[in-house]
Amino acid sequence: MWTATAVWTTATAWSTATVTPQYGQQQQQLHYGQQQPYGQQQPYAQAPYQQQGYGAGYAQNAQNLGYNVPPCQPPPLQQPVGPAFEAFKRILHQTIQERNLASFYPFPSPVVDDLACRASQQVGQLCQKWRLPWEIGSDLAKLGLYDVILYVDDSGSMRFEENGERIKYLQSILQRVTYAATLFDNDGISVRFMNSTPPTHLINGIRDDRQVETLMQSLQYKGLTPMGTELRNKVINPLVVGKARLGELRKPVLVVVLTDGQPSGEPDSAIFDTIRYTNAQLQQSRYGAGAVAFQIAQVGNDQEARAFLAKIDKDPVIGALVDCTSNYENESAEMAQSNPPVDLTPELWLVKLLLGAIDHSYDRKDEKGQTFA
Repeated sequence: MWTATAVWTTATAWSTATVTPQYGQQQQQLHYGQQQPYGQQQPYAQAPYQQQGYGAGYAQNAQNLGYNVPPCQPPPLQQPVGPAFEAFKRILHQTIQERNLASFYPFPSPVVDDLACRASQQVGQLCQKWRLPWEIGSDLAKLGLYDVILYVDDSGSMRFEENGERIKYLQSILQRVTYAATLFDNDGISVRFMNSTPPTHLINGIRDDRQVETLMQSLQYKGLTPMGTELRNKVINPLVVGKARLGELRKPVLVVVLTDGQPSGEPDSAIFDTIRYTNAQLQQSRYGAGAVAFQIAQVGNDQEARAFLAKIDKDPVIGALVDCTSNYENESAEMAQSNPPVDLTPELWLVKLLLGAIDHSYDRKDEKGQTFA
């Protein structure tokens, strides 16, 4: 789990981080300890490196976020290859090796070359919008190797607890995840819900804020939290294991579970069983267990939910197959009370959410004494 100690050491390590927005541009220094107080920052549409408040400014600025990036062609062999392009190729090939993804990306892979080219053009924009050091922003290119599926809690507590603020936070997370993922993949993301089953055109190929907003407005937010049961029924069997059995899994899958509470309406063991089942089934396929990565993140301030995620994270079997991230609100409040105070940005929290399941170095960032080196 993401802890106060880990965030403090992370923020300290980043306090003088060097950012290179684009190859060849002048470097700039980030001083995270000197940011404006949370909630007083400026929207993305203003000058670079001015951060907005959590969840604000999306609809009016969607056209500026770089969606639907056109296909990129790697440099011709007869031309000099840029160092940024080669650096991203190394990052991607290292991830393929570490995650055992060679069945998806055999070497040499024109898909990887195309992704490296796109990353060299897009990561600078991402670093500017999210106030990230170049080294951290570059790692987000790894998302392009995966199809991203968000499995979302739409239970009644999302509406009734915290005056409905959880729904606003949830929409903000979906929009930012969509932005990051679509920088590197034109296919967009997919979303499934624990209770609702919206029309197919609303939950597949999501590429921009407008689609996220339309989807969120279609939900009723009612029912319980069948976290493990419906994860298997709506995500794992039809979109992961089923396709793997048929040899039709085009890319590995990053499954991000967003929930505000511990399971209800099913045994607590259901989520454990589903993750074990997925791992066992994929090990028997030609793709291997690396074909799926699990992230479970908390929305809202329910302490029982936080304790349940900690239980998953520390499980001797399941803990190695899933990364868990506690909610942003609690952690930012803890950091604001630190001495000296630390402003934990939503973007840094999202980096952990997106990369913790596919990069073990980010999974370890929430352990005591670990920093983003």
